[in-house]
Amino acid sequence: MASKLSTKSEKHPVFLGIRGALWPPLIRALLLLLLSRRTRNVIFAKSENAYLMVGGLCRRNTRVQILQRTQQNKTMTKRSETQKQKRERRFMNTAAIVLAAGEGSRMKSKHSKVTHCILEKPLVRWVVDAAKQAGVEKVITVVGHGRAEVEPLVGDTVTVVQEQQLGTANAVSVCKEALADFDGSLLVLTGDSPLVTADTLRALVQKREESQAAVVVLTMVVDDPFGYGRIVRDAQGNVERIVEQKDATPEQQAITECNSGFYCFDAKALFSALEQVKSNNSQGEYYLTDVLEIAREAGRGVLAQVVEDPTECLGVNTRVQLAQAAKKMQQRINTAHMLAGVTMVDPDQVWVSPETTIGMDTVIYPGVTLLGKCAIGQDCILGPNSHLRDARLEDGTKHFVS
Repeated sequence: MASKLSTKSEKHPVFLGIRGALWPPLIRALLLLLLSRRTRNVIFAKSENAYLMVGGLCRRNTRVQILQRTQQNKTMTKRSETQKQKRERRFMNTAAIVLAAGEGSRMKSKHSKVTHCILEKPLVRWVVDAAKQAGVEKVITVVGHGRAEVEPLVGDTVTVVQEQQLGTANAVSVCKEALADFDGSLLVLTGDSPLVTADTLRALVQKREESQAAVVVLTMVVDDPFGYGRIVRDAQGNVERIVEQKDATPEQQAITECNSGFYCFDAKALFSALEQVKSNNSQGEYYLTDVLEIAREAGRGVLAQVVEDPTECLGVNTRVQLAQAAKKMQQRINTAHMLAGVTMVDPDQVWVSPETTIGMDTVIYPGVTLLGKCAIGQDCILGPNSHLRDARLEDGTKHFVS
């Protein structure tokens, strides 16, 4: 029977699909005959990945709807590609300054504060890596105290020296020459805040780009704001200025929304405002926070973005805060592994470096430490008190300390 089909009909994908299917010969022949007789009453509309067949009782507008839906899908795909291109262009025109020149006297150490480590990774390196993961291509690190030991840690960035520590505004000012030809969004980050994430930095840049504000400051709401600069807002809720702890009135000290030390500036507006910053404060320093009030008085937008997780903004100034930041990082890393299918009998007693990979269904007992670039396979068992560095374990490996 199949031999009686017209050449035009039998070449259609539907017929070819029936012919190629594993139907009993008689049923296949009957289906082909039936379709050949109804070809005139069948509408075929080609979609993205298949041919859609609509029976002869369907009206012409059905085909139109199908074709319109296909066109809408194509438009949505093009739109998502355009949005992706915009994001890529945004970060192609974004730079970052990492402030790492301070001494950090409260650490009680002969080493620069930003060289102290969490999971053997220096504080400043966590911040630089977050910026790079966010898509920032040009990173400038401001060094000063102990620069001989800081510079090797940030060799993939441009280093600029702050000869005298005259305040955060002065630290940013010394980068002016390195950014002479730059015009775009400029992140200013503190090198002693290792918990900030790439997602938070991307959101900060996006808000400034979309609003075209002079600056967006990342803020946090905390129970104990002591030591932080306070975010002062006007009656309408707009950011007026940032007041440092030592310069704040009792009323301002009661404010719980605080400055994180992270900003995204319009680069040109920033360096223009820096020329107007004065040192008439209790510390006799040039505060970067004064730029917000200067920009506002110039009629430029000054916005704040409240961080969802205030621990991202935890700065390390003492050994106690170093331990607190390390604990937060441990929890973040271990949680990610457990959500990916790794069992940790007691995650509080497991330390895993950020470069380590662990396969699913691996079980890790208390006291395990994985440092460097470990690669742990699937279905492994790491017994109590196992300490590994740059180790590679194949799937199913059982490692115990005798």
